[in-house]
Formats: sequence, structure tokens, C-alpha cells
Amino acid sequence: MQCPKRSTLSGLLSAGRLAALCLTGLGALLAARPAHANVRDFAYTYEWFTPFVDEHEIELWLTYNEEAETMDYWVEYERAITEQYGQGLYLMFRDEPGSGLEWNGVKWEHRYRFGEFEADRWLHAAYFEWKKEPGEPHELEAKWLLTRYDSDDSVLAANLIVEKALEGGHDVEFGYAAGWNRPVSDRWRAGLETRGNFTDGKYYIGPNATVDLGDRSRLIATALAGLTPESDAFTLRVVGEWEFF
Repeated sequence: MQCPKRSTLSGLLSAGRLAALCLTGLGALLAARPAHANVRDFAYTYEWFTPFVDEHEIELWLTYNEEAETMDYWVEYERAITEQYGQGLYLMFRDEPGSGLEWNGVKWEHRYRFGEFEADRWLHAAYFEWKKEPGEPHELEAKWLLTRYDSDDSVLAANLIVEKALEGGHDVEFGYAAGWNRPVSDRWRAGLETRGNFTDGKYYIGPNATVDLGDRSRLIATALAGLTPESDAFTLRVVGEWEFF
């Protein structure tokens, strides 16, 4: 099975362009250094933890798709409702060839975690999301979140995903996301992440890394390569987050 062709020069230029955009877009967000590390480890895979009570969080998501030549910008505000339940509201924008930066919709997420934290065992949480993009039907997404935080400070997470567009003719779609990483220094973590859609045959895998820029600010990045002809050749997602109270 032959994967899509990739241009090394194009990939390097794309990565350089994204790095410049990240520095510009995240500079103000991550300049503050107030005091507690965030728990997010992956750019696509969600974990068991929800925000702490009275905690508020701002996240900036940048996703570059080399094949489509698009850049998606999401701004998320996340907060706890109870000790186990949190919500996040995303404002979405897209920059694509010929049109520039445009409004691309909104999504509203809900996460609920079950039980209490315990190392070296699987923890369970549920995720529900509503999304609306311009000209597209309302879409619902549900995920079952499995996470294991081991005593060596490594993290293994997996999401089982079901999506449905609320309009006739759209099938239910099934997919997954999973990631593993571990600390490589006091500030850095590194690992792998993968995601896929069983319905349309798109599958991806690639390296994942995080760096703590302050006590409450973290930068997460995952670069994914497509594994099938149906997959996009290369995508890169960077998430910058800042917790405040």
C-alpha cells in the first residue's frame, strides 16, 4: 500500500512557517509565568483530568495541514463546574489559500471524570462535544477516555470516538486517538501519538513533545504522518495553554 508523496523541502518550509506563527501567536499568551503545571500531555488525545475547581484556562490551538495548505486557529476557554466536571468553549478560525483568515465555527465540550486519582491503574472519563461550522450541519461527538499515570511519571492515554452529523445522509463515524509520553528532563516530555478514523480509513502516527514554559504555562506539539492513501500527508498541531485562577 503506497502512502501519499511528500516533499522534504515543502515539509521543512511548512514547519518553519508554523514555528514563526507559533512564536507570534503564543508570545503574549505564554509570557506570564504564574504557579502550577497543566496536566495536558497530547495535542489530539484527551486525558482523565478535568480543571480544578475555581481554575480557569486559556488555550490557543494551531493545526497546520500541509496537503490542504490550511491553518486552523482555535481559542479555548476552559473552566471547572464541579470537582469532576468541566466545560470548554472553542472559537474556531481557518486560514486557507485564496480566502485568508475566516470564521470557522464554534464547539462546546463537556468532560466528566469517574473515581479518584490513583497511579498505575486505568482511569475513566467521558467526553461530549457539540460543534457547528458555517454551512455544515450540527455535529455531535462522544469519547470514552482511558488514562494511566504510572509511578515512573509516564502517561498512556486512549480515546474511543463516535461522531455524527445531525443531517440525513451522514453515517455515524468511529475513530480513536492514543498517546504515550514520559519525562526526559525537568521541563520536557517526549513520546508518540496516533489517531485514526475507521470509517474513512485515515490513520496517522508521529512524535509528541511538551515543554513547561512557566509554572502554569505549557506548550504541546504533535507532528503526524499519514499511513494510508486516504490520509493527509502531514499535519502539525501546537497547543499553548495558560492556567489562571
